[in-house]
Amino acid sequence: MRPIYQDVEWEEHWPDDRPSRSIRLLGRASGLMGIVTLIGGLFAVMMTDAGHRATAVAAGSESVSRPAAPGVEAVVGSVPEGVWTFDGALGASHAVVGDGAHKQLALRAAGATFDLWGTSRSAPRLMRPVADEDFTVSMAFASAPTERYQMQGTMVEGRGGEHVRADVHSDGELAHVFAGVTSRGKSAPMVDVALETPPSHLALNRAGSSWTVDYSYDGKTWRSAGRFDHPMTVTAAGIFAGKTSKAADFTALVDTFELQPANAAATVADTSAATSPPAETGAVPPVGTVAPEAAAPAIGVPVAAEVVAEQPAAETAAGVVRSDEFEGDTLSDIWRFEGIKDVSVRVADGQLFIEIPKGEFDLWNDKKSAPRLMQPARDEDISVRAKFLSSPSRRYQTNGVLFEGKSGDWLRIDIYSDGKEDKIFAASSDGKVSRALLVERLDGSPSYLAVDRMDDVFQIALSDDGERWRQVRNFRHHMDVTAVGLFAAATADAGGYTARVASFQIADGPITREQIREYEVPGANVDTESYDQDRTAR
Repeated sequence: MRPIYQDVEWEEHWPDDRPSRSIRLLGRASGLMGIVTLIGGLFAVMMTDAGHRATAVAAGSESVSRPAAPGVEAVVGSVPEGVWTFDGALGASHAVVGDGAHKQLALRAAGATFDLWGTSRSAPRLMRPVADEDFTVSMAFASAPTERYQMQGTMVEGRGGEHVRADVHSDGELAHVFAGVTSRGKSAPMVDVALETPPSHLALNRAGSSWTVDYSYDGKTWRSAGRFDHPMTVTAAGIFAGKTSKAADFTALVDTFELQPANAAATVADTSAATSPPAETGAVPPVGTVAPEAAAPAIGVPVAAEVVAEQPAAETAAGVVRSDEFEGDTLSDIWRFEGIKDVSVRVADGQLFIEIPKGEFDLWNDKKSAPRLMQPARDEDISVRAKFLSSPSRRYQTNGVLFEGKSGDWLRIDIYSDGKEDKIFAASSDGKVSRALLVERLDGSPSYLAVDRMDDVFQIALSDDGERWRQVRNFRHHMDVTAVGLFAAATADAGGYTARVASFQIADGPITREQIREYEVPGANVDTESYDQDRTAR
């Protein structure tokens, strides 16, 4: 909204047990005095002169604008000279803190909810006009969100009130690198990567309608959190902080903020000399440290009554998983078949065929009748790449990658059809009860599925050509892996399914930032609860 009462002195009063809040406004030159009363996120203003006669009345939202504090330009890095404007709900504040050569920008959210979601624009933010052209915004933080939905990041505004946000926030246990789009009062998540430790550096790149979110722990080595498309006429960019009402007050401390044109080098100033943030904001853990992990999921009794081993697995090098191009006309003895005997597994024409007849061949809750080809595996990091030539089309036809644990637990990552559209899916099970971890719509069925296991973090990516990847999402799941392989599934309603696999590869390492940058995002997120409820009702 337009700035109001920029040339005033602010005397703030916050009644503790009342549904309204008041602020006294004293005009420096006009001699007018006003009262702002806020009820339910709205404000009303009445200005009076010395004789207490009403001279002006106004109303609007709780968000107000006022000029930035002096000295911000010098603090937030190499941003070209320009006009900064501070916006946010009453109770939000900003200041320049620190002594000597090293200073920081502090954005504080104290009291209620300060967010950028849906119709809410209450988060404290420092914004400056920018041209509608390609650029990269990068920043270094000296603070770390630790409580659920404490957040710090960057906001890019467009015409009509729409905006893109990219931030680091906490869910109370893990850190998340997140991006979302808000248009016409409705918000949608675009990127959400869960991490053990909150990164101290964040970058948002805009190239036309394409947006890329990157993060770093030292400002030198960067990783991509994801990429999405959103056309927007950009008008402003800046920094924001926030929290929900249940989180403790939060202060984001910003060491540097840089706005670079598209042709500038994508680097971030070295902030290794930055001082530690105040104790109440939390400190960024050193690079390489891991936050205390949550308790592992409960492990149940494995259900193996209907599982038969048709082919014993060959002795591998102490559990080293091997790649397979499925050449010739015989399945390699590195694989162990698990499932019901009615399924046909064969190799022909450089493909693996898993032929499921009509019936119930599932991998959910206590059902483990889906055909599986497994290899013994060490409990260590691994990067799996599977190329599928089949595309599920009927309800609950499925093909994907499976991890098995030593206590009968398992983790599946796959592409399935709900009868109308394909979806990327991940679920875990303790052998009795399954839980959906990820469901996301797809525009078509990509050929390549990548699963990178890094300790307890699993990174999922998709590709049409095996070179340009879309990173879907990371999630955390603890298990002691004993086997890795392929599986296919089809429920009774599907009428059977033939999964065709061109290759199963073990890569040298996880998908890199360079491999992810150019892949176009095809879909949108789906609530995993809908899948849980649907499967349970069957």
